[in-house]
Amino acid sequence: MPDKERVFTDHLSRFGCQNISQAAVFFCRNHLNEISDDERIAVLKKVIDAAVAAKNEAVAREALEAIQVAYSWKEQNAANETDRLYGKALERALTKFQSYIQDIFWKLPDAEEKRNPIFADLKLRILEFVSFAWEAEPTEDSKNAFRFLCSAFPVLKFREKEVLELVRNRTGFGFDIKHIPFWLGFKDAPGKLKEILVLARARNGGVALALEDIRNSSLLAGFHALSGERSEAACEDMRVTGACIATMDAWGNSLIERMKKPWTAIDKEIGQSEYVRANLWVKGINLEKRAIVIGVKLYKGDSKELCQDVIGRARRHAFKFAKEHGRNIVLWIESDEFPELNQEISSLSVLSV
Repeated sequence: MPDKERVFTDHLSRFGCQNISQAAVFFCRNHLNEISDDERIAVLKKVIDAAVAAKNEAVAREALEAIQVAYSWKEQNAANETDRLYGKALERALTKFQSYIQDIFWKLPDAEEKRNPIFADLKLRILEFVSFAWEAEPTEDSKNAFRFLCSAFPVLKFREKEVLELVRNRTGFGFDIKHIPFWLGFKDAPGKLKEILVLARARNGGVALALEDIRNSSLLAGFHALSGERSEAACEDMRVTGACIATMDAWGNSLIERMKKPWTAIDKEIGQSEYVRANLWVKGINLEKRAIVIGVKLYKGDSKELCQDVIGRARRHAFKFAKEHGRNIVLWIESDEFPELNQEISSLSVLSV
């Protein structure tokens, strides 16, 4: 045993467990800065163990705060300049400290009575500190922190209100809603924590998310029309089909963007522009035929010759796009003034070449 640790142990024997605070204060004031980083951490761990045994929560809390600093000193002293500059050393110290206090949490005495639960304040402080590692993105550190939060929740049943408030603070407006479904599906997460996550999703998503949920619900109305649960196979087919439709819809919108630019002053001149002067929209998607139907509504007031030129522009865009993506593009041409121009133009002839 290092000499300084022996000094501390002697003081513990002299004062006894009930007077551990006197031993700890004396030792920390007179010897803690004289020893190595590893010795300092070892001594502080002894202080904490003795404080727990003596049920002295105040000393245990102060020692935990001191050991956090000790971990920081150790990693900073051992790190190179780059790690210190970019905070890598402090990250390592934080990880080690969080691992240690999680172990300590389960060693703290259980509450003996509701009015005065032993070490409840310290347990809550540890839980709060560990929760800082819980971020919206489900990294390993974040998952470990949330797992600890779920496990510790029943232990602090007498401080449930404060624990739930801690969770609310962590799921504020900076908590990305796209990751909340992951945490809702987390195994063994208490129901009250899930309720807060549901409310956080609604609050952080706002009106836009509510409208999106309503739209998604209407899209799936037919899928859930019959009573009973859908099979996993049916759900998987729906996911795959939905992804295919979304992809083809995105391609259709991408084609429309190409058709609408670049706008130039000569877009009305026949044979001088590739700008498609028309109202354009994705009219339909045929998965079986791998076809994307683009509606082309010709402008009123344009001459028949200009309308025919615009159809040619749209046709060239569609055929080029079809070659690039291997999908059939169907142009649905509409004209109120020249009904004879109404037609469907398919790129299948180009794809077969």
